[in-house]
Amino acid sequence: MTRPYQRRLDWLRRTVEMFQWRLHAFVLLENHDHLFVETPEANLSAGMHSYNSSYRGIKASGTFTLDSPRQIAILLEWEGRNG
Repeated sequence: MTRPYQRRLDWLRRTVEMFQWRLHAFVLLENHDHLFVETPEANLSAGMHSYNSSYRGIKASGTFTLDSPRQIAILLEWEGRNG
């Protein structure tokens, strides 16, 4: 795994831990990511801001290029696992 991808994984892990998300699936692509997260608290926006700000440091250092991140959130609700 290349160093920029490893750094992105580290930032993703930190974000998930800091905001107490449940990460169900993810894909890291060259210029964007796909995340499937469950957020017990209403903190998706704050968490994505924190996660995406990590890209600015990489982009500024010239080691990784990322287009301006776009965020799409879809609210999924269910009554519970048993019903």
